Amino acid sequence: MTVQETSLESSLTGLWTDLTHLSNASSTPSDSAQAMVRYLSDKQLSVTDFIGVIVSAPSEEAVDVACKCVVIVCRVLGLQNMHESGLIADGLTHPEPRVQNLVLELLLDASTPKELRLHHLPQIIETLATPSTIVSKHATTLLLQIATSTATVPASSNQQGTPFFTPETVSQFTYFLQQNATQSDQTISLRVSDLLIKIASQSPILFEATEATGLLDTLIKEPLNSKDIMTKLNTIEILSGLLFPPAPPPANVVVSAATAAAAAAAAAGVGDDDDNNIAGFQFLEKSGVFSCIKAFMAPKQKSLDIEARLLQVSAIGFYARLSVSMADSLVVLEDAYGYCETISKILVTDWRGDDDDDDRVVSAEVKEACLLAIGNVASSARNGLVSLLETRFPDVLQVLGEMVVGSHQGRLKVVATQSLSCVFDNDVGDGDEQVSAICGRLFDQVGGYSGILNMMKSYDEELRVAGYACLKGVCKYSWGLTGLREAGQFINFVLDRATETSQLGMKWRFSVAESIARDSKARQLLPPVVFERFLKFAKEGPFYVEAQPQVAMSSM
Repeated sequence: MTVQETSLESSLTGLWTDLTHLSNASSTPSDSAQAMVRYLSDKQLSVTDFIGVIVSAPSEEAVDVACKCVVIVCRVLGLQNMHESGLIADGLTHPEPRVQNLVLELLLDASTPKELRLHHLPQIIETLATPSTIVSKHATTLLLQIATSTATVPASSNQQGTPFFTPETVSQFTYFLQQNATQSDQTISLRVSDLLIKIASQSPILFEATEATGLLDTLIKEPLNSKDIMTKLNTIEILSGLLFPPAPPPANVVVSAATAAAAAAAAAGVGDDDDNNIAGFQFLEKSGVFSCIKAFMAPKQKSLDIEARLLQVSAIGFYARLSVSMADSLVVLEDAYGYCETISKILVTDWRGDDDDDDRVVSAEVKEACLLAIGNVASSARNGLVSLLETRFPDVLQVLGEMVVGSHQGRLKVVATQSLSCVFDNDVGDGDEQVSAICGRLFDQVGGYSGILNMMKSYDEELRVAGYACLKGVCKYSWGLTGLREAGQFINFVLDRATETSQLGMKWRFSVAESIARDSKARQLLPPVVFERFLKFAKEGPFYVEAQPQVAMSSM
C-alpha cells in the first residue's frame, strides 16, 4: 500500500519504523543518507510532508510520530534542505510549542553548521519569550552554545565583539530586559538575565563582548536599585553565576581588591581551569555589586521590615557562596569590604545585646544565614580563615560556642551546631597548630565529648546528624583521638547500633567510624581493642543488623 492510497497520518508509525531501521542499518553516514533518499523518493515524501502533519495536528499521537520522523530524516540528511525551504524559520516562529522545540532540538545537534545557527539567531532569541518552559530551556542551551562556539575574536578587534552580539540581537535582549522589567510577570526578563550572565561568565572574550553591549548595566544596576524586592532577590541569585574561580592576571599589573583576590585563588590552584574567569570578578567589583551586597548585609535603618530582612538574608547567602568559590582570597576581600566583620557584628551584638545604640531585632533567618556563612568561612582553614576569625573577630567563635550550648532546642541550635561542625572539620586538622588549638578550645567550650553525646542523644534528627559531623571533625585531631581513648561510655554509645534508628543518622554514624578506621593516627593513638571495634563497625556497613539466635521448641 502506497502513501497515495492511504493518508499519511495512518502510515506514520510504519514510516517511522522504516526510517529508524534505515538510519541504523548502514555502516557509514553516507550509505544511510543514500538509502534514506531512495526510500523517501519511492514513497514520494519529503520533510515538508511530515511538517504538514505537525502543523495540521490531526491528533496528538500523529504529531508525536511525525516529529520523530523529522528528527531522524534531518539527522541523517542534514538541516540544509529545511533551511533552504524556509522550514527552520517557519518552525521557530510557529505558535505550537512542540514545533518550536523540534527545530531547537535539531539545531542543538552537534553536526549543525555554525553558520546555519547564526543565520537563525534572531528567531532563536525570540523563542525565549515563549510560555513553554521546555522551549525556553532548549533555547537558552542553544544560545549559550552559539555564543561560546563563535567567541574566537577579542572584542577590541571587532566592533561587534562576537558574531553573537549584533545590533539586532542586542536590541532584542534590551527589549526583553526593559519591557518585561515593568510587568508583573518578569519570567522573560529573568530568562534573558540568566542567559547573559552565563554567557559573560564563560570567558574573558565573552565578558568583554557582553559588557561592550551595555546589557550588563541593565542587568545589574537597574535591578539592584529597583523598588521591587523580588527583582533584587532574583538579581542577587543570578549574579551568583559569576562566582567562578578566575584565572590569574598578567604579571606586573596593578589590580583591584577583587582581582587580587581572584588571582590568589587561581595561584593556589583552586577550581577547574575551564571555569577560570577573572573577568566576572572584575565586573562584580567595577559595577559596585560587592559594595551593594555589603550595604544589603548591614542596612542603616534599625527597624527592618520583611523585605529588608529577605534582602539581608539573600546578601549574606551571596557571601556564603563567595566564601566557598573564593576561599583562598577571602582575607583580601575582607580588607576591602569587611563582609565577615559585618556578619560577626550581627551575631555577637544580637546574642550578647551589648550595643546600647542598636535596638534592632535580628530575625531567626538572618541569624541562620550568618551562622552558615561563618561555617563556610571557617571550613577553609588552610587559607588562614579560622585564624582570621580568631584574631580579628575573636568574639564570633566564642559566641558560636555559646549558641551551641545556650540555645534552646530548635532550628537555631541546629544551625549553630552545623556551623560548629564546619569549624572542626576544616581542611587542615592537625596540620596547623593554631587552628588545632582554636578548635580544641571550642570543643572544651561546648562540653567536650559529653556535649557531643548530648547532641547525638537528641530527638531532633538534624541535631543528631550535626553532632555526628562535629565528632567526625574532632577525630581529625590528635587531641580528639586522645580524648576519645578515655571516653568509654561515649564509645559504647556510638558503636551501639540500637541507639540510632534513622537512615540518615546511621549513614553519618558509619561515616564517623569509617573515617576513624582509615586514619593512621587513630590506629596509633587508640587502644587496639577500641580501634578494632571501629574497624569492625566500618566493615559491617551502615545498616548492619546482628542476627538474633532462635531456639527451636519441640511440639508438645
